[in-house]
Amino acid sequence: GFLGTIDKAGTFRPAKGCPAWVVPALQKFANNPHHTAQEYGTLTGRCCFCYQRLSTETSLSLGYGPICARNYGLLK
Repeated sequence: GFLGTIDKAGTFRPAKGCPAWVVPALQKFANNPHHTAQEYGTLTGRCCFCYQRLSTETSLSLGYGPICARNYGLLK
């Protein structure tokens, strides 16, 4: 579901009914995005951006798949 928006300045504006865990999770991601994405992919088997199932060892170890890597400029 919709949890809120993040503006260009990086300010999160929660949607009505947004769970309390969202803000700390976003802060954790902002502080260490690489580690948080890896941790999420390993624990859930899903992309940290779009929630699609990750199907390769590389994607699982990164925490995101090739489409999101391209969309977010994460290709090496």
